Amino acid sequence: MIQPLSLVEAAKMLGVEKSTVARWLRTGKLLGKQMSGQRGQWVIDPEDVRRYIVAHKDDPHHRVTPARNGHLSVTEAAKILGLSRQATYNRGKAGTLQMEKIDGRWYVPVGELDGN
Repeated sequence: MIQPLSLVEAAKMLGVEKSTVARWLRTGKLLGKQMSGQRGQWVIDPEDVRRYIVAHKDDPHHRVTPARNGHLSVTEAAKILGLSRQATYNRGKAGTLQMEKIDGRWYVPVGELDGN
């Protein structure tokens, strides 16, 4: 089972502030569940973050990982794909998942999440 993301984790993956993700959740732009009895605590399915990233990757009004120009770290991609970091890295090395090395670190283009 894929672990749900916290508000902070989702914000980091999306490259936006925590308050932005909270607003998107409240307005329905991003799907998530508010925990009953847990005032203000949200949990977000990584698949919903993936769908949001893919749907908005070319939209200039939605910043998605702006510092890396549409790339996710291997760790971020692993969470969205429901894989371990090592399994994600291995897929990249095997050629079944595109990865790019930027400034000495491996990243997964957001577009790679479309078919995975």
